[in-house]
Amino acid sequence: MKHMVFGVLSGGIVILFVVMLLTMQHKNVRKEELEQSLTEAMETTLQMVQADADRDYTSEDMRTLLIRNLVPQMNSDSELTVRMIAADAEKGLLSVEVEEHFSYPGGKMGSIKCCRTILTDDDGNGEETEKGEKEVAMQTVIFYRSREEMEQGKSYYKKLEIQKGDYCTSPAEPVCDDLKKKFLEWRDSKDYLADFTQCVEENQTYYAVFE
Repeated sequence: MKHMVFGVLSGGIVILFVVMLLTMQHKNVRKEELEQSLTEAMETTLQMVQADADRDYTSEDMRTLLIRNLVPQMNSDSELTVRMIAADAEKGLLSVEVEEHFSYPGGKMGSIKCCRTILTDDDGNGEETEKGEKEVAMQTVIFYRSREEMEQGKSYYKKLEIQKGDYCTSPAEPVCDDLKKKFLEWRDSKDYLADFTQCVEENQTYYAVFE
């Protein structure tokens, strides 16, 4: 009887540990995805605003445009709260705080927050962080739902801007049109298995493989 009770308790502890580990991993993936998506959306927003010099963009206009650029990159099960800290179209300044609310695989609710500031250089040759340090080159990493969509240049699943030399984390697993098929892995444009342990040194393209 004692052995049975010990076995049940041990099993419960193991299950609890696994659940906690998966929860932490899920949250970290979400956080990295939000940071990357927010950076890309902010850069795109500033580019669009500066390209339309004839229009006088207000802070609310820039917030609306930012949300429009950000939402397509996020998971459909998430809710976003966007707070504009500072926005100046003329100076190329954009400072934003975004909080994402989502559900863990087990149904428990969670949230993450990301704050980002971008300031375009006066000479227009680069961008600066809130610390005033010029950012290094960025590389584009695109994920497609299938090899066919990649070859035909159809709408991508995710598009990330990764600082050169940093690591790319695989995005949330896509869902196949055929719900009976499960996601298996990511492969690059040369059909090699994606290796996210290698730093990003150039633009990359990946497509999803399903069982």
